[in-house]
Amino acid sequence: MKRVTLKDIAESLDYHVSTISLALKNHPRIPETTRNTIQEKAKEMGYSPDPQLSALVHYRNSKKKKKHFEKIAFLTHWPKEVDWNQFYSHNLFYTGAKEMAESMGYRLEIFSLREEGMSARRMSDILISRGIRGILLSSIHRDIKSFDLDWGQFSSVRIDLNPKELPIHTIRNDQVQGIRLAVKKLQDLGFKNKRIAFCLPSGLDEGIDHNWAMGYSWETRDWNHGTSIPVFHVEYENTEKVFLDWFLENRPEVILAESTRYAEILLDNGFSIPDDVGFVTLDYHLKSSFTGIMQDHKEVGSAAFNFLHGMILRNERGLPENPTTLLVPGRWIDGNSLFNSKTQ
Repeated sequence: MKRVTLKDIAESLDYHVSTISLALKNHPRIPETTRNTIQEKAKEMGYSPDPQLSALVHYRNSKKKKKHFEKIAFLTHWPKEVDWNQFYSHNLFYTGAKEMAESMGYRLEIFSLREEGMSARRMSDILISRGIRGILLSSIHRDIKSFDLDWGQFSSVRIDLNPKELPIHTIRNDQVQGIRLAVKKLQDLGFKNKRIAFCLPSGLDEGIDHNWAMGYSWETRDWNHGTSIPVFHVEYENTEKVFLDWFLENRPEVILAESTRYAEILLDNGFSIPDDVGFVTLDYHLKSSFTGIMQDHKEVGSAAFNFLHGMILRNERGLPENPTTLLVPGRWIDGNSLFNSKTQ
């Protein structure tokens, strides 16, 4: 059976082939009514793009020397008193996205909704006036639930979970998988009957939709609850005193925590790791010597830009009816914070 071509569709509707091509790519240059007519006709005629031809066109375009780099917005909304890029994860989100963007011939430019006098409407106008088609939403504070950008003008992807009420394609770390992996590793290493504790800031727990807490609760559901300690929700205020009081009262043998700052509190107060208590971090840093889960933040940023690039090529704009979520798994890293002569 002969494959239906763009030329066949053009002849049936009396349009130029270039108009057909742009309409099937959902290009905004073609009026919406015309796009709908052409797309319906293509479906009626049984048209489907040739994947080999599409790959060839993409390859040729990628080899062309560009006189300028198309800009993509890296859009943030973070309190000014604390810069988002001071956070290990957020910095790597940006680095991964930036490196992937540059490898594809784009330039990532940072825009902030926290600038004085800035509004979602004004930001939309700025991005449109600069010819920016793509937006990566990242480092959005958890207090921001949504904002009314002119989404129909842009291809957009969210890194991480915020703003939560925005229906948008999302790339993020898989915290449920990460903590379940950590608990399974502890079980395999013989810690199931030890006093295990999970320490988690309340604000962070809410910020990640309780994913770590849910994964921990599920994976320890059949553990001996005489030795398993309930999740300890610590507040950021007066953390050291509250944490030390909790530690002395419960005396866990192993602590799971989202960062090593709790280990640093113990070390600063004369305790030894792992002699007095084992420690597993759920956000392992490359330069760390602790045992833990490496959340691949850089890969999250890279994957997010790769997803956005595909949307731009397909001219997919606006908020999707059925948002996709892509989860990037964590990896277990062996360190020196878990075993001592008592546990080996």
